[in-house]
Amino acid sequence: MIAFWLFIIVGLISGIYHGFYNNQIYHNSNPNKNIHEKIHTIWIHIVSGIVGSFSLYILFTKFYINSHKSTIGIGEVGALLFGILGIVGLLPMALWFTVLSINKLQDAFFNLFKK
Repeated sequence: MIAFWLFIIVGLISGIYHGFYNNQIYHNSNPNKNIHEKIHTIWIHIVSGIVGSFSLYILFTKFYINSHKSTIGIGEVGALLFGILGIVGLLPMALWFTVLSINKLQDAFFNLFKK
């Protein structure tokens, strides 16, 4: 149970850090953002940090605590990628780019049949 809370605390601290310093770390935009935009950025990073750390906790329990399960599948690789992106603060950006690229592919697909 202690490991669970340690993972959650790491995700929370990571989310708070990346939320507060989002402009300085990822892009050099206006540091005097609207307070609502700043709060929105902070809570998104906190949630993604906690989700990423929870994903890593699940892998930790599967491969470290229950070490008899040693096969790695595509789900574990996805959870590892998801967890790492959440902890380093890139999960919101990755999800944003994924949604935009799916939208662009959908528009291109529909434009293909309009002709």
